[in-house]
Amino acid sequence: NKQNNEIFDFINKSKKKFTRSNYGFWYHNEIKKNKSKYKPKFGDKIFYTFECMTLNGEKQFNFNAKQQIYRMEQQDIISGLREGFKLMSEGDITTFIFPSYLAYGLYGDSEKKIKPNTTLVYEVNVQKILKNKAILKESILNLTKTRTYFFPNSATSIRSNCSLERGSSL
Repeated sequence: NKQNNEIFDFINKSKKKFTRSNYGFWYHNEIKKNKSKYKPKFGDKIFYTFECMTLNGEKQFNFNAKQQIYRMEQQDIISGLREGFKLMSEGDITTFIFPSYLAYGLYGDSEKKIKPNTTLVYEVNVQKILKNKAILKESILNLTKTRTYFFPNSATSIRSNCSLERGSSL
């Protein structure tokens, strides 16, 4: 099909070694400067920057200056990028080629910046991955601090208001 031919032309011109994923997109690891091999899992927070362009180099989105946060498989994001994150570790910079069916599909994006059936190239830099367990622990610590700080008197009064004498009913 036409879209596949355009992708193959782009890969041949780029002189980079791209690998085809089982999910249907292509990727090339630019930099692997991490020591961790940990790949994000459900609920992990991924801190990243990215640049998005068409196969002819027309920039669509440029978020290299502004850090983005994605909670793995719990937020809405294009399916290609969601699956692409699963191949990345902290410190990786990866170039992805997403056919339109893994990006904005038949309709394009809601802001009308990306036309229908457009193949996109994303350069993604994963800066940090906060594991779900670390997020949970952080939330519990914050909740404990909040309850201690904000509710010490009302917790006592609620407890005293809810005590029942023996034999009484609500």
